[in-house]
Amino acid sequence: TPYLVTCLMASVPDEESLPIRDLTREPSPAVLESLIRSTLTYAGKRCSVSLTSRSLSWSQFSTVDNETLQCGQDMDHVKVCDIIAAHPSYKGDWCFRDVNEQSTLLSTEFTAFTFRRATGRKWKIRRLTFQCPSAEMCRQWLEHLHRLLEGMRHRPKCLKVFINPFGGAKNAEKIYWKKVHPLWELAGIRSDVTVTVDAEHAPAAVRDLDIRQYDGIICVGGDGLFNRVANSVLIQTQLEAGVDIRRPRFIPARPRVKLGIIPAGSTDALCYTTTGTQHAKTSAIRIALGDTRGIDVLSLQHRHQLLCFGVASSYGFFGDVMEHSENYRWMGKQRYGLSGFLKFFSLRSYQCEISFAESRTKDVHPRDNTVCHSSCRVCSNSLDVDPTPASPSEKGAMARAGDNEVITDQDPSAWQTVRGRFIGIQAFTTPCACKQSPSGVSPAAHLGDGSADLVLVRNCSHLDYLRFLIRLKSRGDQFALPFVDVYRVEEIRIRPLQDGAADEQPAEVNSSREQVNEVRPVRRRHSQWNVDGELVNQPEVDIRVHQQLLTLFTRGVELDDDMVDSTCV
Repeated sequence: TPYLVTCLMASVPDEESLPIRDLTREPSPAVLESLIRSTLTYAGKRCSVSLTSRSLSWSQFSTVDNETLQCGQDMDHVKVCDIIAAHPSYKGDWCFRDVNEQSTLLSTEFTAFTFRRATGRKWKIRRLTFQCPSAEMCRQWLEHLHRLLEGMRHRPKCLKVFINPFGGAKNAEKIYWKKVHPLWELAGIRSDVTVTVDAEHAPAAVRDLDIRQYDGIICVGGDGLFNRVANSVLIQTQLEAGVDIRRPRFIPARPRVKLGIIPAGSTDALCYTTTGTQHAKTSAIRIALGDTRGIDVLSLQHRHQLLCFGVASSYGFFGDVMEHSENYRWMGKQRYGLSGFLKFFSLRSYQCEISFAESRTKDVHPRDNTVCHSSCRVCSNSLDVDPTPASPSEKGAMARAGDNEVITDQDPSAWQTVRGRFIGIQAFTTPCACKQSPSGVSPAAHLGDGSADLVLVRNCSHLDYLRFLIRLKSRGDQFALPFVDVYRVEEIRIRPLQDGAADEQPAEVNSSREQVNEVRPVRRRHSQWNVDGELVNQPEVDIRVHQQLLTLFTRGVELDDDMVDSTCV
């Protein structure tokens, strides 16, 4: 589904750069004891500069009485947790020298590297260069800054990096070495880089890794590479924790290692959803700062056999598009446009029975217009406790369960069933946004609330389905269409039906909705699942949501209030 609008429409061009909005200019922070305070030169002007455990602040001297302005008036500051690194400067340049080196002692300037927020939710490097009266004072400032930065234990020091040179525009290596590696070197992050040679290279390498020696695993590529690495990490974690993944309702253990994405794929939907942009430097800065966020994960099982994990899954049209596009990988990202065009004109519907248990959180729903962001209270308030082993009663229920039963801790009356023909069946734990669909397929979905949005597109005409796709791109309400249903769910069970096994009425859930156009003939019985850009050739699946099973290097999409009020980790 990351490819849902790309399949039919041209990519939206990159937004041109607009003047930078400097949001680091805030009211004076709470008064804290200064670690060091000096009169330094910044931007050619004498300033009173102060460093506390929380912020680096500076205020220009008054040109009238040579005294500093009162606290809170015309004072600039940057949070210490937003400083990436601090290094000595030489004639306006900077270098990667340790503060104790003899050459550092000769410098009278130091630069603190932070970030500024640009248009399109991009982050750019911002340099704050201060000139000291003496080299000794410069050394003292660097010592204090380094001590504060080294005390931030959540920041990564050593990362394992997988680069997919075949994804997207095939420039992942260039993106990493030119845009990402220099920034991480600046932040003192060591990286162990592996350039993959095929689809199974990264998962196999993860299985052989001693994950404990890394602070995180980074994927430089698209959603497919992330899905393969995440699946390998999750399965390895279950094996090490002794979790039996063959049980129908196994409770997965959370991996200790954090995962991250540097966008270099076709649509980079997960990166866009969690940062608000498809910008490599923004992701690199967030990783360097150690920002983390828990995200929900889907597990797909077929008769108690685990098929895979994922965050976005689609059956029907987008599965057909992905399957068809595999024959045209040599075309790069353009293959999705070709496959989408061809599959749209041979639009198919599939006969299915769908059962689902709606979310027990009743105060939010897929059409409430709430947006998941970096300070999202929905995700914070609904966070479950750490997974625990199943109770004896649950174990007994599992042992008695047959292959065709639904095992759930939900009240059976909470389950609903839909039967009919569907062009698309989609389940997302994220909004699944991308540049071509900025709001996403389900704009109100949350990253960590323990539920997924189930989107059902019932049998309809070509024109109606095109209306659905256009609304995805134009920020329209795609759920207002009469042939589209959406539910917030915790579990889903999908069973394909043979033609004639279901009645010819349009799919509905205990309601009398209007008849939907024509019933489209089906030329084959089943589609395939498209899970984060990877194909799963098993239509009959049970899907469960595991709350915040993965920890991702990201802060979440920032709204205007988050930019000012966000707190340090």
